[in-house]
Amino acid sequence: MKKMFLLILALFLAGGCMKKVHPDNSSSEPVALREVIHELTLSFSDIADDLEQAAGDVAAVQDDIDKIRDIVHRLYAEYSWASDVSYIDELGIMQVVEPPEFAGLQGRNISAQQHIRQIFIDNKPSMSQSFISVEGFAAVALQYPVMENDLFSGSVDMLLRPESLLKKIVEPKIQGLPVDIWVMEPGGRIIYDPDAEEIGRNIFTDKLYKPFPGLIDAARSISQTVKGMATYDFFGRGLKESVKKYAYWNTVTVFGTPWRIVLTKAEIEGVNGKKTLEELGLKSLNEAFREFVALEEMQEAIGRNDKPYLLSLFEEFYTNNPGLYSVQWVDEKCVTRFGYPAENSLNNYPFDKTKNPEQIQFINAVEKGREAFIELPLQEGNIGQMLLCPVTPKDKYRGMVYFLCIKP
Repeated sequence: MKKMFLLILALFLAGGCMKKVHPDNSSSEPVALREVIHELTLSFSDIADDLEQAAGDVAAVQDDIDKIRDIVHRLYAEYSWASDVSYIDELGIMQVVEPPEFAGLQGRNISAQQHIRQIFIDNKPSMSQSFISVEGFAAVALQYPVMENDLFSGSVDMLLRPESLLKKIVEPKIQGLPVDIWVMEPGGRIIYDPDAEEIGRNIFTDKLYKPFPGLIDAARSISQTVKGMATYDFFGRGLKESVKKYAYWNTVTVFGTPWRIVLTKAEIEGVNGKKTLEELGLKSLNEAFREFVALEEMQEAIGRNDKPYLLSLFEEFYTNNPGLYSVQWVDEKCVTRFGYPAENSLNNYPFDKTKNPEQIQFINAVEKGREAFIELPLQEGNIGQMLLCPVTPKDKYRGMVYFLCIKP
């Protein structure tokens, strides 16, 4: 028997004035939206069944760590888009983590995380709201309690990056169509968007969306309504006149936690229903970072090695660009000096290609002193994506400032 009922609601992000909201107009719901909901429902239903089975198997082997690892490994192997799967004991300690790249997380206490505290209280399966995981990216955790003789003895957890799952499902359904599909939590946080720059932003509080009060009002209605259709006028930057658009949404719940998803399209046939970063006034991450590093105040702070001021600049960019793992400075000798946040950054770490050949690409970029975008395996597991931009205060090369994000 399925343990999960799904509720998906797609967020539309396109600004303008909302004209009308129909609380329930499912008869006109676009096929693409229905297909996305159907496939996502099946995916989560399978996960629910497999989590239940794994939790029962863990309870049956009790404290045999080797057998628990086999169970956790099998579950991870079933889902290529899962970040990791773990067994967390009754104290909130990560006892087993798969895949092996995340073995360094074993022994970590995550009892302070909200979803862990909740399962301590109610011993029920759940899906968390999005949070920054110890693995270093925005994630949601699905967990199922392990019960031994009716006593709670931990949980089996699957950590997934929503954009990895949703991209796999959404993109094939809307390929070639003049529509957009977006996903948010009811609180307004965007958990999936074709433009990665918008993932992690909150439509109700982020300054990016303030010029679009109609969008914000419509999103509030969508947040509070199970399903329906809205029409609104969108007038974005770069458009000569407003475009009337339709937004369709529907709602279901994953272990009691709702996601919201909306499909949007233009009223006039032939008019592209997709919004663009330019219309929202948002630069691409790479473009914004180049401008950030080129700031005179950045260059001068590097020149005088002003760590407190540089960290304040790094923090500002990190805060304004959700989805980043860190912003760091590596000097001309290939020593990463520091970064923000400190827990995700290297501190006086010397890169050495003789000790770690995987670092050659990074070292070569720093030695050449030219902008580079590279991918590099991280010590914590995962693949890091980095844009390195040179800093040359008073025309003297002082290394690179770079951002790091985790590859989906």
